[in-house]
Amino acid sequence: MQRRLISAILFLFHGRVLSALFTVEAARSHYTAEYGGKVNMECHFQVGQNTNVDDVEVYWEYIAADGRRKEVIKLIKGTENLSAQHEDYRGRVRIIKEELYKGHAVLQISNVMLTDSGRYICIISAKGSDYKSMGLTVQAHYREINTRVTDIMASPAKMVKQIECQSIGYPEAEVTWFHAEKNLSSLVNTSYIVTAAKLFNVTSVVRVSSFTNNTFTCMFWNGAFQEATVLTFTIPDSDESHNTNKRSCQMSVTAVAVVAALCIFICVYIKQCGKLIS
Repeated sequence: MQRRLISAILFLFHGRVLSALFTVEAARSHYTAEYGGKVNMECHFQVGQNTNVDDVEVYWEYIAADGRRKEVIKLIKGTENLSAQHEDYRGRVRIIKEELYKGHAVLQISNVMLTDSGRYICIISAKGSDYKSMGLTVQAHYREINTRVTDIMASPAKMVKQIECQSIGYPEAEVTWFHAEKNLSSLVNTSYIVTAAKLFNVTSVVRVSSFTNNTFTCMFWNGAFQEATVLTFTIPDSDESHNTNKRSCQMSVTAVAVVAALCIFICVYIKQCGKLIS
């Protein structure tokens, strides 16, 4: 009886020592990913000569700011087990198995979404168990700015130009306009809609009645990332646009005239040839 008790104590002590010796470290405490892109997050653990990576169990979990938890993916005996995987990660995540031999438990997330932002926990079991947590922030830059210029009737006798700048990103951007180094903030009307992907589709409009300088600048300021996306563009004069249409029209008329003249020439030539033959 005494011998069995001593054996049990030694077994428990040995297990605790192994757990204490086995540690997991996060490669980084925080990651930043681009919306729609790909990100690798990783934990490191000890790999010895007697370590069989097929016996290593890896478990990744997501914890939202409100405490909600989602199972991202788990690897058991060298096989990904997706039985309890949350649907948000289905088809977008994997554990890079080749890295396990180096002691790296790498979680790869593809087609990154805004909802992927949050805290992740990496739990590893081998000759002991340990875990580490890390954060992920997803950015959506306002990369491309689209412009549109239209003439609208502001009053029965007054025509003005409406100039628009539009871009998509996250979070909501502040839009500032400049014209000839003058801030047009008092003339700006900015609005947005939220897309299905939770991105902000921001449209900013300014109306001007007359100007001598055709160059305008709109700036989308993403305060969360301290990032500005700027576009400077020149709008055509109404007269220039009209002249361009005229030139296009003239080219079309000229082409028709040339074709008609060619047809007449061919008809005359055929008639003359017919007379000679007869």
